[in-house]
Amino acid sequence: MSRSEHSRTPLSPWCIVLAVASVTAVAAAMRLWGIRFGLPQTFTRPDEETIASVTGRIMRGSANPGFFRYPTLFMYGMALVDRVCLGPATTISDASVYTAARVISALSGTATVPLLFLVARRLFSASTALIAAALMAVAFLHVRDSHFGVTDVSATFMVLLAFTAIVVGPFERRDWRTVIVAGLLCGLAASTKYNAGLILVTLLVAVRSVPLSLLAAAAAGLGFVVGTPYALLARKPFLADLAAERGHLAAGHGIETSVGWLYHFVFSLRLGLGVYFLAAAVIGAIWLAIDDRPRARVVLAFPIAYYLAMGAGRVVFVRYMTPLIPFAALLAGYTVDRCAGLLTRSRERPWPRTLTSAALLAIVAADSVYRSMALDRLLSQPDSRAIAAEFVRSRYPQGSSVYQTGSGYGHVMLTPETSYPEWPLSFAPRLVFVQTSWLAAYSALPPSLRDDLTRRYRLIHYVDVEDRSSQVVPVFDQQDAFFVPLSGFERFTRPGPAIEIYERIDDSR
Repeated sequence: MSRSEHSRTPLSPWCIVLAVASVTAVAAAMRLWGIRFGLPQTFTRPDEETIASVTGRIMRGSANPGFFRYPTLFMYGMALVDRVCLGPATTISDASVYTAARVISALSGTATVPLLFLVARRLFSASTALIAAALMAVAFLHVRDSHFGVTDVSATFMVLLAFTAIVVGPFERRDWRTVIVAGLLCGLAASTKYNAGLILVTLLVAVRSVPLSLLAAAAAGLGFVVGTPYALLARKPFLADLAAERGHLAAGHGIETSVGWLYHFVFSLRLGLGVYFLAAAVIGAIWLAIDDRPRARVVLAFPIAYYLAMGAGRVVFVRYMTPLIPFAALLAGYTVDRCAGLLTRSRERPWPRTLTSAALLAIVAADSVYRSMALDRLLSQPDSRAIAAEFVRSRYPQGSSVYQTGSGYGHVMLTPETSYPEWPLSFAPRLVFVQTSWLAAYSALPPSLRDDLTRRYRLIHYVDVEDRSSQVVPVFDQQDAFFVPLSGFERFTRPGPAIEIYERIDDSR
């Protein structure tokens, strides 16, 4: 099928604009709903506190972030946003810092939707582009990660921005100007998240020329240094942190899983998209490779390179697959549009094809839509840690010694910290917090804890997070200390771990 044949659509330009605007509005609503989850407890999403800490250091006047486990473009951007919107006196413990980072992430995620439409329209057709944008708007993993004030979704936007520059530039018109622009954007993507730099592979595939490839690599290097200047100005700390990050990826994190190449397909992408969505993306990749090899090379270069690279590590967070979501949506959109065309061949009556596309789209997107909405409903509920903190502050307004089990991400944050010092259990603190959850590696209990509690403590408050009558078995990313499931939302009434609060018997009132 030629591109001109594939580009036919019964929709007028104004209908297309309205459809893209509507899909983008849906994307924004899904990403902003529940954006303040957990707050004012600021330790509820791993890595947000790291971003806030580095951002705060930059805001206090240190251009050198002193931290390179992540590249620094996102942190520099957040420092500018915080200074302009919140003021230079804002501290990293202020919940507004976390809200700002989350909003930037949500807006980046929302902007990915119309950007995907533009590049899909350039590659294929308006109908394929609309379907791809709609799938992007509701893709569960992207909706989930757009709530987090970390780099994943912003890096995904930068990857797609670089991909768009490649498609409208070197792929269609190879000259040194378009190569430089695309290369700079590839470097800026890498400066948002290191692995996003693999989009450079797509640029090299598109240029197919040694001189232009060298120019592309040089431009990408320049783009990276613009966003992470201390990669050159503080080379030793930069290289040390980069080596530490590579070591972490190779060594693993928490529980052991199967090989990353298998795990990410059967777990991360299956749950991140849904079975039908993932199947449509795989079919689209094969179909495109058969139909149009030049376009297949440019569309598939990054997903293949990225998947091979991330699957080689022992750290297999589900969020590592987020940069693949726009490409999965693009390929699934291609499948849905082509299938609709095969099922409705009449050119005199174009509307049956539109209706068939809508029906197929509903089937492919249904699981992601359901879980995205369930996620948002859950995140909009008060967090168990916030409820527990309020109870303790009301009962012990002057402070108390405390001991907490499990991961720090499941701990109740009590302020000021000097009034609620952390004591070892052997020192008999006044209060003991016991967290339990489906995250086995993050909620383990000391072997003798229950015996100690029986002898010396009494339960004074319990914050439950589950509907105990539910038979649903939830699924979590067991390597990630985020106390919200990937599926099985029906079982939960609020985010966070279940928390038991015990009081030392001789201090009871």
